[in-house]
Amino acid sequence: MTTICNSLASSNQVQSLNALIRLSFVLAFAFLTSCTSQEERVNIRLTMKERSALDARVINHMDSLRPALEASCTATREDRIVAATDSIVQRRMEEEARMRARIPESLRQ
Repeated sequence: MTTICNSLASSNQVQSLNALIRLSFVLAFAFLTSCTSQEERVNIRLTMKERSALDARVINHMDSLRPALEASCTATREDRIVAATDSIVQRRMEEEARMRARIPESLRQ
């Protein structure tokens, strides 16, 4: 019972993490493609103190996200391996079928 609860909790964590990642990409995309004309652009330069503060924030957030990302990768690893293997096998079978189709009927027997 506890493993079911743990798997549900981890799947909820993974879902919320995925939602957070999607939201950050959407916000980043919206910010980067905002409507401004070329004349309105301002060249902003960060000071070394501001860069250090920004780096510290990024490192802090990455440290908090890393365990969740690793758990997500570990949880889906086997499924991704199976899917990749099936894809490779399927491509090889299609390739073999194409090659066999090129062989004349008289040579196949």
